[in-house]
Amino acid sequence: MERLKHENWIWLSKKRYPEYQNTYLSEFSENKQFNYCVAEFARTYKTEKKIEKLVIRVSGDTNFRLWLNGEYIGEGPVNESRDFFALCPYMNRYSNLYTVFPDTNELNFYADVQLSPIRMNDFSRGHGGFMLSALAFCEDGTSIHFETDETWHSRINRKHPRAFFYNASNSEDEWGESDVAENIWNTIDAPIPMLSMEKVKPVSDDDVIEVLPGTESVVNVFFDKIYAAHVAFDIECDGICSVEVKCYEKSICRYSSERVTANKTMSFRSIQLHSIGAYELTVINNSDKVAQIKPYAVATCYPVEEEGYFKCSDSAMNKVFEVCKWTTRICRQTMHLDSPLHQEPLACTGDYYIESLISAFCFGDMRLAEFDVVRTAELLRNNNGKMFHTTYSLIWVQMLYDVYSFTGNKKLLDTCVDALHILLNRFNGYIGETGLIENPPDYMFVDWIVADG
Repeated sequence: MERLKHENWIWLSKKRYPEYQNTYLSEFSENKQFNYCVAEFARTYKTEKKIEKLVIRVSGDTNFRLWLNGEYIGEGPVNESRDFFALCPYMNRYSNLYTVFPDTNELNFYADVQLSPIRMNDFSRGHGGFMLSALAFCEDGTSIHFETDETWHSRINRKHPRAFFYNASNSEDEWGESDVAENIWNTIDAPIPMLSMEKVKPVSDDDVIEVLPGTESVVNVFFDKIYAAHVAFDIECDGICSVEVKCYEKSICRYSSERVTANKTMSFRSIQLHSIGAYELTVINNSDKVAQIKPYAVATCYPVEEEGYFKCSDSAMNKVFEVCKWTTRICRQTMHLDSPLHQEPLACTGDYYIESLISAFCFGDMRLAEFDVVRTAELLRNNNGKMFHTTYSLIWVQMLYDVYSFTGNKKLLDTCVDALHILLNRFNGYIGETGLIENPPDYMFVDWIVADG
């Protein structure tokens, strides 16, 4: 698989798009004077031999989505994450790995790639980029290698004028050739399985919303549970329809939103992840015919293969177990999240430590927790043992110990021991005359409690 390990990054042509090359590193960057865009990349390969199996290695900056022969493959990249306000790029970015069985001699790749971070857990290397390397296994036993290069077509998708907005009536750019980009990402394969995806329908039997010509309609769409999901809907209309979707969990007092301008019949699926227990759909039909909208959501999570079971005579305790299990499930993405709405970065160790313990009993699969531990070790190495949450850095020590206790994976300790020494050496400097930690810097975190005024 050495050919698959080779990576060749591409991006939009500097000549065509000079203003869409560089970007800031995260939402915490002070200088955000860079343009947002969604870039598109496409390439068709035809072979004389039928391809039975295809292994794909792919990554992008900042976020990407990938299709093959019109079928959705996945999204990424697997999150490298960082600390709050930590702007130093890490050594490695992670690649997604997919295995598909196309059973054809034609491969049509298409990807869209978001330039510029817009959520707290978005991180960039400062330049747009996309990388794909694929190894095809043919029916006669031979193999063929494909990779991104200057022959891939690219352009800006003008239908995404800014974050959380989509306008289907915007005209499209012509396709052009791509530039080969300097490899500043140095990707390594993510040691976890890729996200599972599920189409989730609303609870209502009447799942088609009709909006009369020249009118506005506001409808609340409810789901059976709260999901970490992308807004999605199919719409049939004969002209321009404006759609605003406000995603909320139980109360619309706090929501995240998407705005879509539809132009005739289309399907929409948002790039960004939301926390969706329901959403308020506001539709303005500016056409001369009835518009029909079929709403749903596309939920994502770390794949669940087994689930723990608990039952006792106390129905309230049974409910607590199920609610905690489901809440942890939707927060398990390519890292543990504090919530699908807030999406804090990796340094929120207090939350992720608790989730790792719940995962041990509810799912048994500790690979994601191990990966969180390893990525936090990388964070500590990069910042000389300092984290924004001073107390949370010590919680990482307990998390390392407990995850190791559950897995027995000694390699985890070997991987993290240098970061552990860096951290504890730093805390030696915080010890006062009493022998206690007396003078730590910045943020000693006690959640939502006011102490001593």
